[in-house]
Amino acid sequence: MTGTRPTIDTILTEFFAAELEGKRGITRERIEFVDVSLRHFLEAAGEQVLVADDLILLATEREFEPEGAFARTMHADDLIFALAGYLNSMVPREPMVLRVQLRMVDRLIGWMLGRHLVNHDELVTPLMHARAAIDSGRARLRHPAFRDV
Repeated sequence: MTGTRPTIDTILTEFFAAELEGKRGITRERIEFVDVSLRHFLEAAGEQVLVADDLILLATEREFEPEGAFARTMHADDLIFALAGYLNSMVPREPMVLRVQLRMVDRLIGWMLGRHLVNHDELVTPLMHARAAIDSGRARLRHPAFRDV
C-alpha cells in the first residue's frame, strides 16, 4: 500500500459504480439501497471504530461540512472496522434485501483486499468480525421464521 490512500467516499463510489454497471430494476434499487444505507450508518455510527486522533479530525471536518464527513476523511481500514457493525445493525424487512446487503459487503471486502487498499494481516480481527456478521446474516436467511417474512 503505497501512495495516497483513497477515502471511504472514493472507495464506495468506485465499488458501487462497478456493481451497478448494467444493472436495472429491482436489482439496481437494492444495490443502491446498500450504498445509501452503508453511507448513512457510517455517518451515524462510524466514529465508534475510530481512535482519538481520527475523532478529532472527524469533528473538525464536521464543523465545516457535516454531511458525508466520515466518508470524506476516513479510509479503507476504518471501513473494514465498521462493516460488522453495519451488518449487525440492519434489520431488513425482506430476505432479498438482506441477501443483497450480505453479498455487497462480502464483495466490497474482497474488492478492497484485491486492490491492496487494506492489509489482511493487519486487520485479521475486524475481517473475522465482518465474516462472522456475513455468516450470521446468511444463517438468518436459512431460518424458517425469516423466510416467512
